Amino acid sequence: MLRSIPNLYPAGRYLVRYKGQGTLKVEFAARIVSQTPGEIVIDVNPAIDGGVYLGIEATNPSDYVREIVVTMPGGICEGDPFTQVASAQTCGTRRFLSFADNSDSIIFNPVFLNRLRAYSALRFMDWMSTNNAGITNWSARTPVSYQTWAGTVPIEVMIELCNRLGAHPWFTVWHLIDDASVNAFAQTVKSRLNQALRVYVEH
Repeated sequence: MLRSIPNLYPAGRYLVRYKGQGTLKVEFAARIVSQTPGEIVIDVNPAIDGGVYLGIEATNPSDYVREIVVTMPGGICEGDPFTQVASAQTCGTRRFLSFADNSDSIIFNPVFLNRLRAYSALRFMDWMSTNNAGITNWSARTPVSYQTWAGTVPIEVMIELCNRLGAHPWFTVWHLIDDASVNAFAQTVKSRLNQALRVYVEH
């Protein structure tokens, strides 16, 4: 993880959570600080070696290691998704939402969100891997449940980013998909996108 952005991610105590039974190993910029079944605390220092290696060394086939989630330290104060804070002390009377305990709802890094606030429209050609995806039908897209969004980002995530920023989405539709898939794409956008936002479509 993070190998493509050496030294550009924060140091600190990251939390690894997983379901199932097995043994996980970390290397590169990470070392294990403590661990209990289903949870490992790792110390990450980007200055040592850019990126974090996490591997499954052993697993129980009847209760295999799965749903691994790695979260960085800190979180946000409730009501402000654009500012990252280190701890609850910063939030005052507001509720502190840690990345570790709210990874399902805090989808986007606050620094990333804040940097995009100035833009009124977002073009998703690269997030959709439009030039190289080779996607021919709706079922071939990346679902939200997929192990990584590093290749083609789920459409639902693009829509959610626009909703949170109030930005108009600019979709570059895969040229190989059929009409039924384009219709499914359109229906997904219609049902999920804030109705106050416009949609730009590029073929």
